[in-house]
Amino acid sequence: MFDYSYHMKKLVGDISRHCEALRHIDSHRILVGVSRSRNGKRHGLQAKLVPLKFQGGRRTIQTSRNWYCRIPKIMYNGNEILYVIYFCVPRFLNLSFDEKLTILFHELYHISPAFNGDIRRFPGRFYQHSHSEKKYDATVQSLSEGYLREPHSHKMTHFLRFNHEALRRRFGEVVGLKPKLPEAILFKRDKPHCEGRGVG
Repeated sequence: MFDYSYHMKKLVGDISRHCEALRHIDSHRILVGVSRSRNGKRHGLQAKLVPLKFQGGRRTIQTSRNWYCRIPKIMYNGNEILYVIYFCVPRFLNLSFDEKLTILFHELYHISPAFNGDIRRFPGRFYQHSHSEKKYDATVQSLSEGYLREPHSHKMTHFLRFNHEALRRRFGEVVGLKPKLPEAILFKRDKPHCEGRGVG
């Protein structure tokens, strides 16, 4: 059996220790999950970062004059979880090594430098990827290439070189965490109503 969540979380922790631009990330406060891709096609959602707080790291925001929205706290192994990263299986596993590593860095770079449960926000209208998604991708590519120059990175990333079938042949079933996201609570005067939420 191969626990993809375990190995990916170890890799995230190592990246945060050796990549200066991502040193603010605390892997103990991130959950790495797997979700089933609906089909075996190469194209589609590969991975997704879900922040567990609103802008500025707030847990509760006012949505209108009398209504508020709050995200419940998630605890795991004694740590409050601020982010969940999902990888779509087997679609993500069947990408090339370079594609997998680049996507991982892409999702990690979305995490706010304040590591407060919010995403990294750029000025202006295109706050997720800045005014130039091409520049964002170039930054991510540079970070991943820099990490690969670390002497030990080959060992830490070795599992990314196997596709889904190769992992199954070598280790058996591929498993991982399937965390359920908390539902944001919309409330007014102590009368809560549940409202789903997801952020890509």
